[in-house]
Amino acid sequence: MSNKKKKPATKDLLQDDNVRRWYENTSSGSKLNADIRLRRLNLFCYRTNTTPAKLVKVGRKDVIKIEDMLLDHVS
Repeated sequence: MSNKKKKPATKDLLQDDNVRRWYENTSSGSKLNADIRLRRLNLFCYRTNTTPAKLVKVGRKDVIKIEDMLLDHVS
């Protein structure tokens, strides 16, 4: 049996009011793009062992740290 942590379902992110508001606003332009962005956010949070709320908290406290996290993820 594998000890690998299971990635949470993307829809679980929508339980956060702020994420849901962002998703709904984004989907008003394109539901497909909103779905893709939500999946990407979910994957990023999974790979960096964080949550959207924690990302915001880190970003407010230390802009360089969040910038480094994002750049490390895409590089």
